[in-house]
Amino acid sequence: SAVGLFANRNHAALLLAMLLPMLATYVATARVTPEQFNVRRWMAFAAAIVILPLLLVTGSRGGLVFGLMGLAAIALLYRRPEATRAARRGDAKQRYAAAPMLGVTAVLLVTLATVIYARAESVERLFEPSAEEGSRADYWQVATDMAWTYFPFGSGAGSFAETYQIVEPSRLLNFTFLNHAHNDWLEVFVTHGLPALLLMGVVAFAFLRRCLKLWRRAENPSRALDFGRLASVLLLMLALGSLPDYPLRTSIMMCLAAVCGLWLMDEGAARKAGQPGPAQGA
Repeated sequence: SAVGLFANRNHAALLLAMLLPMLATYVATARVTPEQFNVRRWMAFAAAIVILPLLLVTGSRGGLVFGLMGLAAIALLYRRPEATRAARRGDAKQRYAAAPMLGVTAVLLVTLATVIYARAESVERLFEPSAEEGSRADYWQVATDMAWTYFPFGSGAGSFAETYQIVEPSRLLNFTFLNHAHNDWLEVFVTHGLPALLLMGVVAFAFLRRCLKLWRRAENPSRALDFGRLASVLLLMLALGSLPDYPLRTSIMMCLAAVCGLWLMDEGAARKAGQPGPAQGA
């Protein structure tokens, strides 16, 4: 499989999909002249043209879902920088208005060509029967039973593979072993029990509360606000990607999630969005 820097096609596809909203923020946060902005925008289009075929050849069906989610996020995150809006006059206005349509058309054409002429494994696997989904459902059932067996304090950090082997049903035995539950939310509950469940609930509540603040209409858009919104989208994609897999157990995704946490909690974003920030000098 075309997994790039990863050992798992779903992780590779998720990272590729996350690059799409990043491109939107890359263009939206440009502090440049209209000419430089136009170059940056076309660079983003070119990158998208490369990313989408790579997403298709990973063979990840979940990657297709996250790719669509990333494309939808572009519409939410993209905004034309203030410094370039004044330049939209006469012919220039028509030229700039046509550029996004040309870019989207090019991306769709390349994607279509990849599906028809190349190895679009993600699309092919949509129509192929697979035992993988059934196996994962079995894994999740066993893991759920384990969670209640070791409730309330869990089996211990890093113990999932060994404890799973104790209760692994005979029908699931083969020449490989299960290293993770392929549902990170469930695996954390298995290994850390009730304390982790409560902590995840608190974090989810804090995340939703922060997102509401960031996505309310802002009178004065800012870079901090743009990056905060981008972080909310990326963290949501990681959270959803952790339902059928375990992307946050890879070093690259850990680092990306940590950076997103900093962007999300930037107090500058809250102040620009009209929310009260901490008192100056406190």
